[in-house]
Amino acid sequence: MLYVFIIKNKHMTTSVKLKKKKSVVAGKRMPLYFQVISHRETKRIVLDLKLSEDEWEPETASIRLPPDAESKRITYLLSAREEVERHYKLLSGIIGTLEEKEQLTAGHIIAAYRMQTQTVGWLDYMQDVIDRKRIFRSESTVSNYKSTLSAFSHFLAGKTLSVDEVDETLLKEFEAYLLARHLSMNTVSFYFRILRSVWNQAVADGLIAHQPSPFHDVCTRIEKTDKRAINEEAIKKLKALSLDDSSGLSLSRDLFLFCYYARGMTFIDLVYLTSDNIKGKKLVYVRRKTGQKLEIELLPVMIELLRKYRRKGQKYLFPVLKADASTFRDYTSALRLYNKRLKKLGKMIGCYLSSYVARHSWVSIAYRRGIDEEIISKSMGHTSVQTTRIYIASLDNRTIDRANRVVIMGKQHQRSIYKSRKL
Repeated sequence: MLYVFIIKNKHMTTSVKLKKKKSVVAGKRMPLYFQVISHRETKRIVLDLKLSEDEWEPETASIRLPPDAESKRITYLLSAREEVERHYKLLSGIIGTLEEKEQLTAGHIIAAYRMQTQTVGWLDYMQDVIDRKRIFRSESTVSNYKSTLSAFSHFLAGKTLSVDEVDETLLKEFEAYLLARHLSMNTVSFYFRILRSVWNQAVADGLIAHQPSPFHDVCTRIEKTDKRAINEEAIKKLKALSLDDSSGLSLSRDLFLFCYYARGMTFIDLVYLTSDNIKGKKLVYVRRKTGQKLEIELLPVMIELLRKYRRKGQKYLFPVLKADASTFRDYTSALRLYNKRLKKLGKMIGCYLSSYVARHSWVSIAYRRGIDEEIISKSMGHTSVQTTRIYIASLDNRTIDRANRVVIMGKQHQRSIYKSRKL
């Protein structure tokens, strides 16, 4: 029997093929495995069956009985055929079910197969979820899941844990473990939101019976944090700093200023800009976080910085990512260095600086100048004005205090409020 299962439609091709591992040692018996391919993702299901070269027929992908085989070996090979047949029928049924549910991916096939054949380890399952997310999600999302897997793996300290053993007691122990390491509540919440997502996926995959979530009593909310912004005077001080170009501080200062001039552009969008993003007098790019297309007028201060860093043969507009085929790890390394240098620059001007301060500063200054919330929202590429209001809500309370004086002390203070929105 030819053990090949193939489904083709307009979206993808899914295939399952029986194969045998090759050996560099002549006569060595090697295991059989099912190769699962879907959405260009390849997985393997290794069977506990080993064959020599003369016991395997590659053209028909089947087990053969050598004429000189001993009776004991023939019994093993016949039993191996039945075992392959059983696993093949199981996989065929799983693929048919997932096809009906429109959930046909290599990761789903493996998860469902493991559910029916073995106890699934929690860490292994988390890795399966990460592998699935590589297809549809951004590199930053995958990185977040990997960080959570690493933290939970360190917590377990080598202990094995099945998917159905994740309960409220274990999660509370993990929470205590994280807090004992002096992590912030937002970091703890970050890990638990991802763990909850993995747990919910395990329920959807049928690895865990439907039951009350064990996450109801652990921290998954986001605590409000200070969104720091600097004023126009601090921007002027930063620009006026006399810096040695060789230190890297000058480049980091210029990158920060360009982000501010470009309506609070994020660092990840900045470093991947190329000459293709310049369309006439406009800078046109798509936000990596939201997928929104933004067009920004190239102001003289922006053109000056672009000319300063223009180099022949350089792929990116700014010399942050050196290699043409830069990886996400290269980006995160550049971001760490950027924030380290901004911290030094902040001390020089007496302010706190980080990669996001440019974005918050642009919002703060725009709002205080009386620019409408919806215009600010569109300028920043927010998908909702509610997101913009989170930024605005983090501004200091001076405007609110002036409003309170009007309520308590009378309308003669209305002018001071209007002025505050024009600063």
